[in-house]
Amino acid sequence: MERSAITVPEPLADLLRRVESEIEKLARTTPLAALRAARRLEMIAVQTAYGRPWTSSATPPLSRRPRPWD
Repeated sequence: MERSAITVPEPLADLLRRVESEIEKLARTTPLAALRAARRLEMIAVQTAYGRPWTSSATPPLSRRPRPWD
């Protein structure tokens, strides 16, 4: 993923490296807080990918798709 045709602007890449480092440090002392931080990043990624709120043309993330047992 680091090597792709589309580059992430350096200020954002630097920020992501710092966030990753902070989450790793947090995981050593407070694992649950690290998981919460990682989950928040995941939600930001989903919201960015699918829009907020979802449009009718956007595909909801897997967690929101109907499951056969529902």
